[in-house]
Amino acid sequence: MARLRAIFFTIAILIGIFASAGCMVDDDTTTGNVLPPNTPQVPIPSYAGEVLPVTSEILVYEEASVSTFSPELDTVPEPFLSTYDFGFGVIYNPHPYRCLMVENGVKVNPVLLDIKACTDAGCDGGAYISDLEGPALAEIPKIQWIRYWKKLISVTVPYPTTYQQSHTYTEGTSETTGESFTLSLGVSASGWGVGLSAELSQTFTHEVTVSSETSITKTFTCNSVPGKIIQFTVWQLVEGFRFRNSDYTAFTDPVYDFYQLPEIGNETDQLYMSVVEFDE
Repeated sequence: MARLRAIFFTIAILIGIFASAGCMVDDDTTTGNVLPPNTPQVPIPSYAGEVLPVTSEILVYEEASVSTFSPELDTVPEPFLSTYDFGFGVIYNPHPYRCLMVENGVKVNPVLLDIKACTDAGCDGGAYISDLEGPALAEIPKIQWIRYWKKLISVTVPYPTTYQQSHTYTEGTSETTGESFTLSLGVSASGWGVGLSAELSQTFTHEVTVSSETSITKTFTCNSVPGKIIQFTVWQLVEGFRFRNSDYTAFTDPVYDFYQLPEIGNETDQLYMSVVEFDE
């Protein structure tokens, strides 16, 4: 097996020693040999041309219990289904149904639900029943702040070629996901980025910044080295936020069925350039 020598180049806040291969983004020649603190390791190829995973392993940076939880619900629970079923099903009114289930760090009990008992197959007609009392959640969800690296580019650069290409990628969070996550924490969707950042900063012990998604274009360059084949990979750090049970699995409840419980992947402006050299 070819001898492997790994040299890592980092852009953003790191400063290091210039290495033999000249790999950079735009005019930034800052280099380094360590990953930023409190981030997971990036996958390293064992041979030239190896297809690396789309993301690195996930690091759980912080975890806390939610203060407010207002998710969207999907399927109406028993016993309301059997009690109000007129032969054509029972749905929430409206569907999906967002309701308050945790307030000021305490489970809401009872949970108030509005349903519609359908009298036809399309549920155009039916009886509306308001303020039905459902049970409290089995547990208050936890919210995890996670970090992982997302692969942007991964190419081989044999000698004597030079890799230089512009790439467009995104930074931030999609409007749809951001608004849904914000509402799930009981925060107004108006100006959701500011509101969500403030809410998450209060929840965790470090400041959090979540922004709306934007497109970024940068030119990446990597010069080859005599006698070597370079695998050049660019990784983008993602700050994620997700709801979890106490056993760290995706949040569920034995009674309530959640409708597309949102999970944020906020793509940051922090890139990491990995250069791994193999003998030809």
